[in-house]
Amino acid sequence: MPSLASVLASCYHEPQRRAAVPFGLLYGVLAALGWGVGLAAAHHGFSVGFEPFDLLFVRYAVAAPILLVLYYATKRSGRIAKTKATVAMTLALVGGPLLGICVIGGGRTAPFSSGILIEVAALTVCSIVLARLVLSERLGWLRTAAMLALTARLAVLAFTSLVDGSPEVSVGIVLFAGGGLAAAAFAALSCRWHVDPITAMTIVSSASLATFGPYYVFFGGLNRLSAIPWTLLLGQIVCQGFIAGVFSWIGFLYAARILGLVTASFMPAVTPAVAALITLLMSRESPTMLQWGLIAFGTFAAGLLMANLHAKTAVSAQSN
Repeated sequence: MPSLASVLASCYHEPQRRAAVPFGLLYGVLAALGWGVGLAAAHHGFSVGFEPFDLLFVRYAVAAPILLVLYYATKRSGRIAKTKATVAMTLALVGGPLLGICVIGGGRTAPFSSGILIEVAALTVCSIVLARLVLSERLGWLRTAAMLALTARLAVLAFTSLVDGSPEVSVGIVLFAGGGLAAAAFAALSCRWHVDPITAMTIVSSASLATFGPYYVFFGGLNRLSAIPWTLLLGQIVCQGFIAGVFSWIGFLYAARILGLVTASFMPAVTPAVAALITLLMSRESPTMLQWGLIAFGTFAAGLLMANLHAKTAVSAQSN
């Protein structure tokens, strides 16, 4: 039987968890909106001369300094010292170079506009699966149904891209899906090892910049960036570096800590809808009927989490 102390502690912490739920939902919604802005900006960027590697470099070149300043400003300097080297290296690998290689490789052989949707869809589905396997979070029948619906959407997205493309496109689609899996693994491991979001993102962004930065500069990437008008570059700096690279990821990880990774993982399902609406407003470019249907389907599946919030199993908010 549980001790009296554990019962009292549970009674004390449960109201705190319930009070934090609105904040967790807010973090998750803002993360989804931020990623939607990033996707729409990336779509526009490719139309004016940016390449996937350019946007990846911009993201890390902006995010790493911002996160380092935020890291020291919030007095987290002692937390990396307490983080095991294997933990830091694993997070840096799956959330940085591995994810970046998948996105860059996929963007070179498959259409980025469809591939990035597959990455976001894979992030959602893989995060839910890993939350169950790694964090032992409960699903329940409603969330299981929503996960199956999102899996079906991912399958349709991948199938339509594979049917219309060449073998090289197939490799790119697989790489984009691998990028979603890497991002999901990063989120699940951050929760599993109780690494706070700012520390985790500081590790990943710094490692990514140290890995890709010299390569990008050596192969003339800065010359390509310098040829792009500064107004367009500034827009990508804000959207990719600050909003998508810092703001959204920190919000998503905080949502996972408060609500549990299962609930937080449904949030990215609405990201394509946000990106499609922004793209429609900016360039009057509308998705196809199939794409609209898949966007609506994913958004509806994400809404199912609202009916089952009480069944969540939130990970501990205790930092490492």
